Amino acid sequence: MEATAIGLRGTAERRRFLDAAGGVPIGDVKLGASDGGSDNTRQQDPGAFQRFARAISQFAGSPIVFAAAAALVLIWAVSGPAFGFSETWQLVINTSTTIITFLMVFLIQATQNRDNEAVQLKLDELINVTREAHQDMIDLEEQPEEVLKRKHEEMRRHRNEPQQPASEASIRRPRSP
Repeated sequence: MEATAIGLRGTAERRRFLDAAGGVPIGDVKLGASDGGSDNTRQQDPGAFQRFARAISQFAGSPIVFAAAAALVLIWAVSGPAFGFSETWQLVINTSTTIITFLMVFLIQATQNRDNEAVQLKLDELINVTREAHQDMIDLEEQPEEVLKRKHEEMRRHRNEPQQPASEASIRRPRSP
């Protein structure tokens, strides 16, 4: 998302916008020549833990890791008779899977939290630039459960109403300098 989409023209104003968004980089911020900057793209560093969590989450979700995990379980199962299906043999798989699951839950949750925040900011931006949009939908995820239920019912009622095609006039454009 480009910060100029909401009318932020200056570099300092864009940085304040990102800071107000909780410092979450919500995409590339293009610093054009009209800002006094160059035509390059600046993106905030997400931090070491976020980079690590995202890399591990992506790696863990790959087909090769799934195949390796399935192979290890198969090897463990086939080795059962050689170890007499002992408690130690069972303890190996139970302990291994417990430790891996425990750690992966936190890494995946960190990645999901960040992705969810970015999606919410992007949706808020779309609501913000659409004239016919209900502005009270911005930050709806921060509202109490009763508000969410009420909005859900409102949207259910609107779903049955005839739809009008969106026009170019329904999009708010940034003001010209």
